[in-house]
Amino acid sequence: MRIHLFLSLSIAAFLALTAAGQPSARSFSVGAGARIEVVNPHGRVEIEAAPVREGTDGDAKDSGAVLLSISSVAAVRDSDLKIDASRSLVRVEVLAGAKGKRLDLKLSVPARSRLKIETAAGEVVVNGDVASAEVRTGTGTIAADVP
Repeated sequence: MRIHLFLSLSIAAFLALTAAGQPSARSFSVGAGARIEVVNPHGRVEIEAAPVREGTDGDAKDSGAVLLSISSVAAVRDSDLKIDASRSLVRVEVLAGAKGKRLDLKLSVPARSRLKIETAAGEVVVNGDVASAEVRTGTGTIAADVP
């Protein structure tokens, strides 16, 4: 009986810990030249801009989707984030209620997006063809690989 109870509790604890560390993902449709704003006080922000696509008329097509992945060792709750999204602006903010919880954000954005990123103590990485990137951090590292 004790072994059965111990095994049941062990499995429940393992599943709870495994679920807590699972990444969360969201997607938003945006138009060409969209502005992406991210405020993440204590976590990492990584931006990957998609390659420029050309349409059948030879013009660059920069509209598409913003894909947001959120990872944390603790469970990610909707109350940890404030997200406002439209065709021209996606704003992601990690809220003060998540204090003490590190949320790492990874965003895939269309080429030629305009970025504004702010952290207090998180690393910021920007890769790909972006129109502009305004990055502020208190103690985090900033790295960029842009054409």
